[in-house]
Amino acid sequence: MAFKDKRTEDAYSRLKIWRAIHPEERRAQGKRYRERYKEKIKVEQKARRAADPEYIKNYRAKNREHCLGLMREYYRTHLDRFRDRNKKWAKANPDANRACKVRHKARKRNAEGSHTAADIAWIRKAQRNRCAACSSPLGRKGHVDHIVALSRGGSNWPRNLQWLCASCNCSKHNRDALEFARSRGLLL
Repeated sequence: MAFKDKRTEDAYSRLKIWRAIHPEERRAQGKRYRERYKEKIKVEQKARRAADPEYIKNYRAKNREHCLGLMREYYRTHLDRFRDRNKKWAKANPDANRACKVRHKARKRNAEGSHTAADIAWIRKAQRNRCAACSSPLGRKGHVDHIVALSRGGSNWPRNLQWLCASCNCSKHNRDALEFARSRGLLL
């Protein structure tokens, strides 16, 4: 930064040092300023957005780490609110919730492919709401299972998914369909 004279440069360096030593006071000053000039700030922001519609997007791109830090801090301070909201959503959207969990598991394993809640619902309908292994009715329960397990290189495409009852899925582990059927005495 270029300064007009040495005095201005010294003042700026002292201010910079003070800000580094007193971060809480600096934040408090900023908060007081924003409260005091709330309307002025709104007008300035509106004008800035009108002049550059991509302003927010560009700001977030330039200051990615700062924005992520702010979002993480907000999440930490409002954790109960997020948990309650997520529980309500999961209860209202069971198929979409299952799809999210399965996709998360697949991403952790770097498996190829993806599916949606509609794919899972279609698979359940194609199986007539019955377990693929023992044909027992699933009712509202059931587990989405990978026919070839992700740990064995299976994909996350809908063609590799099936619905199993809880007991079948828990006893299947990571075996493929033929091994599982042999272990139950269904194949020779």
